[in-house]
Amino acid sequence: MRCDTCHFQFNNNASDRRKHRIFHDRFVNGIAWKPHPREQIIFSAKDFRLIWITGKSPSLLRKRAEKLANLANRETQFDCVVYSGKTVHQAALIAIFENRAIGIMVLEPTRKLWKGTWKDIQQSHHRAWRNSHPTEHTGCSYLWVALKFRGQEWAWKMANAACRQLHVSREDLPWMPPFTEGGKGFLKKYCPRQITLGWVDEERKIFIRGDDSDA
Repeated sequence: MRCDTCHFQFNNNASDRRKHRIFHDRFVNGIAWKPHPREQIIFSAKDFRLIWITGKSPSLLRKRAEKLANLANRETQFDCVVYSGKTVHQAALIAIFENRAIGIMVLEPTRKLWKGTWKDIQQSHHRAWRNSHPTEHTGCSYLWVALKFRGQEWAWKMANAACRQLHVSREDLPWMPPFTEGGKGFLKKYCPRQITLGWVDEERKIFIRGDDSDA
């Protein structure tokens, strides 16, 4: 059996049905996230907060972020590990609503950048875009929002907060392929005139992923 909503595959027995209920709830509503005294809160309003997790954050927070990233990538199915709590150079921006982690934005440094319009992207060869920069720039390598909260501008809030945290404009924040179709649609709205692309390393696949997932 396969759930049409969360795409979880399971057998029709008690154990598998229970596993499906747990995964389905997390996929739709996000994972439970109790407040931690050492959370670095960069924005808060009523029942919503954004926290910034780095390699220096408590291991419990990094493990929670990794758990959320693994859940998210069950949908996007990227070949790479989208976030590892053991990697010191990655940062994670976590969106929490009513003590549920409903979104994750992963940021990491890059020296490989290209800046242009969406029309330029369609007309250019991907590997010709890359320009080496003498200084590192931190960009977004992954962005995901739980199913229930899509279409409510949560991705916008996370991206705006990341720009404020990094002191860059939205046009100067690097975004790292591959993108889902939903992610590509979000970026065309978020950076309609000009976008900066970045690459983490040579082994990442550079392509627009044909997938109907949301950012």
